[in-house]
Amino acid sequence: MADFREDSFVYPLMVELAACLCSELETSGLPSTCQCAVVPGPMAVLDACGACKAKEAKCGGQAWVRLDRAYPSADFPTPDQEGATCVSPLVYAVEVGLARCTPVGKANNVTGYTPPSVEQYIDAVRLQTADMQAMRRAIQCCLRGGPWSDNSFSLGQYVPITPAADCGGGVWNFLIWEQ
Repeated sequence: MADFREDSFVYPLMVELAACLCSELETSGLPSTCQCAVVPGPMAVLDACGACKAKEAKCGGQAWVRLDRAYPSADFPTPDQEGATCVSPLVYAVEVGLARCTPVGKANNVTGYTPPSVEQYIDAVRLQTADMQAMRRAIQCCLRGGPWSDNSFSLGQYVPITPAADCGGGVWNFLIWEQ
């Protein structure tokens, strides 16, 4: 790849945050993921969620850090309405997400469909909320330490994601200001 001037703020932050996330999942005793990485694009593609249908899945989901958007702001977190220059500070919206296999029903010859059991739902919610807390800890610990500790940041809401195939989970979004 040719040499070019790399981003010196949000790219290193996302790489470090992905490492914090992977470490926090392991420290918390949660199932390992098939992938834990920085991903590009307008949304994470749930193609490394795991072998959900396999009886012995080798991994349990995928975790990611993704740049959602960026905008100039002289007054965090308000976007500049006018007067932004090439040296205006930027606010970055970053997404941290995790998706795992979710319970799905089975086709049957009598009623056509058997839904997941209550126990399967309970186990899935238990894991989802443990993942939610691990992602929060990773974000807060990573941003409060290291080179980003002096930057203003605001943790947004955790939002469950709509299941795709048999993968579901959730995302945290946060804003951080490059001062």
